[in-house]
Amino acid sequence: MRTIDINTQTVVIAAVVNMVLGAIWYSSMAFGKQWSKYTGKSLDSMKNNMAKNYIILVAWALVQSYALAYFVEYADATTAVEGVKIGVWAWVGFVASTSFSAVLFAGKKFQLWSIDSVYYLAVLTINGALLATN
Repeated sequence: MRTIDINTQTVVIAAVVNMVLGAIWYSSMAFGKQWSKYTGKSLDSMKNNMAKNYIILVAWALVQSYALAYFVEYADATTAVEGVKIGVWAWVGFVASTSFSAVLFAGKKFQLWSIDSVYYLAVLTINGALLATN
């Protein structure tokens, strides 16, 4: 197996993009109200464990960014379009396909799945382009 060289600075930037996009995506100006409706949780009730939850989210954003960087490097993607394609395939293969079982078996509303899933599509495509070009 060949050696993969990961640009850790770009991985950190990609994780920040993930967090910023999530803050916007789930805000009341974007999909926060709909998300709240479908989960049955108020946005105010989410503030209880916010610091702990954000620390965990940052860690997972770093893991996700590193894994995507690995895929991008392994595929020798060097253009934004190539990075976007990898992000789309990562979403189709690992996010959309696996998370949809919650709609089928756990009673998760399709609308909630759509809000969450398309968020990850946006993150993976944006970060795929970012990671491929740096």
